[in-house]
Amino acid sequence: MEVILLKSKGFSNFLICSALDICPNTLRSVFRIYNEGGIEKLKEINVYRPQSELKEFSATIEDYFKKNPHRSINAAVAKIKALTGVGRKETQIRKFLKDMNFRFIKVGSVPAKTLTEEKKGTKRIFGKRTRTKIRRSKRLNKVGNYGSEKELKTLLALNFQLYDNAVYDRV
Repeated sequence: MEVILLKSKGFSNFLICSALDICPNTLRSVFRIYNEGGIEKLKEINVYRPQSELKEFSATIEDYFKKNPHRSINAAVAKIKALTGVGRKETQIRKFLKDMNFRFIKVGSVPAKTLTEEKKGTKRIFGKRTRTKIRRSKRLNKVGNYGSEKELKTLLALNFQLYDNAVYDRV
């Protein structure tokens, strides 16, 4: 409407475009709209907002999915196409369902197998080193084929040190 005010004061089109920072095509379209309907026509806001073809079937789709929730977006796409005959891709269907306040709920997963005591002794669990308990032989303070308990502890310490170095070398 400032365009019409400035034009009524006698300013040139070039000065109006410069002052209002608009292009000449916008200036001409404002003049055309004013000539068609006056100030009232300029006050109208006409913005093109396309509507989805699925909007007509939103009640049907909503009822169906409330009774039979979909497991994946691909299943929803197939079912919507079967119900309405309107085919859309996954992205459009996801947005359409989100606009209808449907959302994908992630279900819990099946827990992994628990670690057995044997596995706990040789692996790291949550960043901490776990060691197997050393069983003492009842006779002569011997542990397996390694000799005394002290020799076994030094051997285990050496093995863990070598393992740590190998792990850090790979990183």
